[in-house]
Amino acid sequence: PILSYEGKVVSIRNFGAFVNFGFARDGLVHVSQMADYHVSDPEDVVSVGDKVKVLVQSVEQSGRIALTFKGDGLGVLEEV
Repeated sequence: PILSYEGKVVSIRNFGAFVNFGFARDGLVHVSQMADYHVSDPEDVVSVGDKVKVLVQSVEQSGRIALTFKGDGLGVLEEV
């Protein structure tokens, strides 16, 4: 089964948004994983403090966690 997690957007960069979702390390939703359409500015989709639902795509050996908003029920749940 694929597990989704609720979290909060803690920072935004030009390449994506970092989300705290209860793990020791924040995960990154890359700009290419924010929507099914082209997103040029992550702030068009999310704001710091937004409550979001994410899916873990991968965890690299370095500890980096890749997240996505692509999928049913994922993305922004509650805007700030």
